[in-house]
Amino acid sequence: MRSIAFIVLFFAIAPFLAAQEQPATAAGEAPPQFSQSQLEQLVAPIALYPDDLLAQVLAASTYPADIVAAARFLKRNPGLDQDEIKAQITDKEWDPSVKGLMFFPELLLKMNDNMDWTKDLGDAFLEQQKDVMDTIQVMRMKAKNAGTLQSNANQDVTTNTTGQTEIQSTDPATMYPQNYTPSTAYGSDWGYSNCYYPSVIAAPAWPYRGGYACAWALGYRCGWNNGGLQYNNNYYHGDFYRNNISNAIMNPENRNWAHDGADARALSSNAQQLAGQSVAAGRPAQNFNQNGLAAVNAANNLQAGDRTQAARSALQNTDRTQAARSALQNADRSQAASQLQNSQYSAQNYSRQNFNPAMSGSRNADLERSYSSRGAQSRNISAQTNNRGGSYQSYAGNASRSTAGGGSRGGGGRGGGGGGGRR
Repeated sequence: MRSIAFIVLFFAIAPFLAAQEQPATAAGEAPPQFSQSQLEQLVAPIALYPDDLLAQVLAASTYPADIVAAARFLKRNPGLDQDEIKAQITDKEWDPSVKGLMFFPELLLKMNDNMDWTKDLGDAFLEQQKDVMDTIQVMRMKAKNAGTLQSNANQDVTTNTTGQTEIQSTDPATMYPQNYTPSTAYGSDWGYSNCYYPSVIAAPAWPYRGGYACAWALGYRCGWNNGGLQYNNNYYHGDFYRNNISNAIMNPENRNWAHDGADARALSSNAQQLAGQSVAAGRPAQNFNQNGLAAVNAANNLQAGDRTQAARSALQNTDRTQAARSALQNADRSQAASQLQNSQYSAQNYSRQNFNPAMSGSRNADLERSYSSRGAQSRNISAQTNNRGGSYQSYAGNASRSTAGGGSRGGGGRGGGGGGGRR
């Protein structure tokens, strides 16, 4: 009994002994870092946005589940104006940064449709906030040297006292983001061997309408001196944020932005599927040239590849079905015609060889019954031939209906989906 008790005790405490021998847990380890190349690709699509809009995107990217929910709302309600949106989102439990982007619908839908990029941007900003802000300055300097970033009628590009590049709209009430293509906007010296986010690197950064007269919806600003974000006056004094920040974290002393981890919802796998994209964690990078041509092709292929393949398969299947149906119809027609011809020929032979006018009215009953049987046999052969022709028609009709149905399903593969709402 003592031996049995000892064995039971040994197996009971063994896991605890093994745990003591393990190295420090993952909870005490630093999270994985994004490389400088990844950081540059993450910020390239937004680095040339005006500062307030850039800050709003950075804050909102840390709430990916809210972005998915807000994008679904926009897609279901494409005809709402600004006042209707304000009224309907007040009770939504989304972060105020996401609610502010509701008035920039194309941008919000872009973040939803490229959730791998959005989630990585948010993760990088939470873990490497200063690195992200510094990288934005690096990219702005590259764009200035390449001639892409400069002041114009819609924006002022200035350098502050500490050397950082700032971008502000010339009209404080209207936001004028400039359009550019990230893969080519930063000059020939910006090269990369791995493109992690081709759908946003190769696509125009702002292919939307020009000015947005809703600067009041932006509640954040870039704190270049402290390497983070800050709340702006809209956040503290604007009616929109006064109605939408009941649960937000605010620090009136220094106005530094803080992520509301208590209200942040995890991005579930279901939410990722709703966004139409999967998270890029662990995904191997794709190789592209720095001139962006291969990246453009890859981005287009990513979006259209499945639809093209489905359409091609449907077309091939339809062609095969049509060819088979035609061959079957021709074969059945030939067979039916041959059988009909043989039966008619057989009936004619019976008539020619055995019909004798002198037998008309003959009293030889056995002989008359013999001729009558031959006539019935000929009629039966003709009837069978006609039945085969009807069967062919029925089969051909079924084949036609089947082919038409298959074509409908194949045609569905061509259909595309998507579209965003406007204010």
